Amino acid sequence: MQDREVSPPVQTLSDDDYVKFKNDLGLAEICIGVKEFKCIGVSPPDDHPHIYHNMGDQDFIHCLYCNTKYIFRPYLGRSDTEPLGNLFEDNATD
Repeated sequence: MQDREVSPPVQTLSDDDYVKFKNDLGLAEICIGVKEFKCIGVSPPDDHPHIYHNMGDQDFIHCLYCNTKYIFRPYLGRSDTEPLGNLFEDNATD
């Protein structure tokens, strides 16, 4: 019998673990420090559906609802944005 390498279990985030970003100022671009996230558009009650985005191998992605271009910047932390103020924090679920 041959020895086989066992892969570590794949870790996935739950819906509540993804950081959410907003664009209350209608900016064309927002720089962020993660490649997987949710976009909500503007703050509630005028938000669009909270859409999951995954940049994959790319360094940017456009939200198809609000057309915000999110650009990955590896030097930014998980909840940092450039310009400042685009992190959305809520206590409720989607």
